[in-house]
Order: sequence, then structure tokens, then C-alpha cells
Amino acid sequence: MLPLTDTAIVYLFAKEPVPGRVKTRLSPPLTREQAADCYRAFLRDTLERIVEATGVEVRVAVAERPAPFVEGLCAGLGLELREQGPGDLGQRMKRAMEAHATDRRGVILLASDVPDLPLELLESAAAVLKTGRVVVGPGNDGGYYLIGASTGPPPVFDLEVAWGGPDVLGETLARLERAGLAVELLPEWADVDDYQGLCRLAGRISGKRVPRHSAALIASLPLTEVRG
Repeated sequence: MLPLTDTAIVYLFAKEPVPGRVKTRLSPPLTREQAADCYRAFLRDTLERIVEATGVEVRVAVAERPAPFVEGLCAGLGLELREQGPGDLGQRMKRAMEAHATDRRGVILLASDVPDLPLELLESAAAVLKTGRVVVGPGNDGGYYLIGASTGPPPVFDLEVAWGGPDVLGETLARLERAGLAVELLPEWADVDDYQGLCRLAGRISGKRVPRHSAALIASLPLTEVRG
């Protein structure tokens, strides 16, 4: 079990996997139902792997209720479920960090579409928080899959660029630098936003048993692009 428990709380932002509302860039070529199945598998793998291997306190922030799948998943894993509340993504992430500004532990905000993320990266993020630095896990698309801080929310949640766009990471790092905050970057890891990202995930996990839900689903899909 990774030594995270007394260092950080992991917040995972989630949506109910409703066809047509999640992973919309996978469809086409996938159907809306298949895209929702992908999100469902990603979320299950991410949560189950963290809970089983780390012992860290995990909280899930759901976009809106009712959310029967997310609620059932959290209940089965014994996880606290909260609503994200109003506002854009930045406002919602800031709110999650503000809720623990006086907590002795830091807060790590984690994406729900990195089902094969090496759990050692969470351990590294927690270690960074012990130093008082902000930690950022860069994605391969100009965004990030993880951000964490131990002294309340850093001034990076009111970006001028669009959330989900290619300039999120760049502006985030620029704002941290202007604020005089020390930051440490984790190794880059790819999330799954589109069909090519799904094919790359298929290549990374080919022949592996984890992440098991995602691997089983991908094996059932008619992926036609080169995996890798």
C-alpha cells in the first residue's frame, strides 16, 4: 500500500455516464452508447485501483444528481460523494480545494479518464505536497491530468483560455510563476479524450490485466487504427 493516507485527499471529478453527454469526441466512430461505456470503465478502473492500492482518502465530486451509476460505485467502494456545484470547471475545482484549505493534508484533483495511470505518480504527487510546492501532472494535449496543493487553491482556476483546450497547462504554469509559487511537474501521461487516444490506451494495456474494466471493454470494440 502506497504511503499516501496522512498526506493527501484525492478528489476525482466525475459525471454520470449518460450516452451523448460523456466522451463525446469518441463518437463517431464509436456509438454514443459505446463512448459512455468507455467512460464508465475508465471511472471504475481509476477509483478501484486507487482505493485498493493506496489507502488514500478518495472523494468523488459528481457534476449533478441523480447519478445512479456514480452513486452506486461510490457506495460499493465506501467513498464520500459530493456535488461539484455551479460554475465552470475552474470554479468547481477551486471550490473543492477551498473546502480543505485548513486541513493538514493537501488536495490532489485527479481526472477520471486516465485508467492506466501509474499509481506511483500519485505517490510522487503526495511527496511533493509535503514540501509545500504545487504539483502538476501534464497531459499530452496541453492540459493536465492532476493538480495538487497543500496551502489552499493556487491562482490558476480562472483561466482566460478555454478549459479542455491546448493552452491550459501553459497558462497554469505561467500563473504559478507570476504568483511566485514553486511547482513540480510529474511525468506526462495521456488521458483519453478522442478515438486516437483510445487506440493509444489499447496499445499501452494490450496483454495486461489492468486496468481490467477498460481492457475488457476495449477488447470488445472494433478498433481499426494502429494501437500504440
